[in-house]
Amino acid sequence: MLTSVKPLNKDKSFQQFNIPNKEIASLHVQHSNNNIVGKPLAESEVATTYRVNVLAIKRGNKYISSVTPQTIIEIDDIVYIFGGAKEIKNFDRAIKI
Repeated sequence: MLTSVKPLNKDKSFQQFNIPNKEIASLHVQHSNNNIVGKPLAESEVATTYRVNVLAIKRGNKYISSVTPQTIIEIDDIVYIFGGAKEIKNFDRAIKI
């Protein structure tokens, strides 16, 4: 379960939140024998097929935090995704060896 972010100061710059049955996970892309790697997210239909949202990607020492439908997932990326535990597990299976 995605829990909460605590406020940084007394002004409550960040609000606490709780989203039942949702998680954020970081997953290592280990193979390209799938319909995800090397294609734009819009074409691979990650959001509709796996029901997860890509929040960011770590590629080498750089982070891609402005993920768009044209963003491409590559082999050896670390992808940060948001979704239900079952959906995250299914996506993880698709990108692992």
